[in-house]
Amino acid sequence: AIPDGWMGLDIGPDSVKTEALETTKTVIWNGPMGV
Repeated sequence: AIPDGWMGLDIGPDSVKTEALETTKTVIWNGPMGV
């Protein structure tokens, strides 16, 4: 369970930098990133 006051997020700025997304020209996703 996620504690009160916390949010479960799928990606953020640090994740973008550590993954191949920083230099990717096209990203396809289902739903809003970070929600």
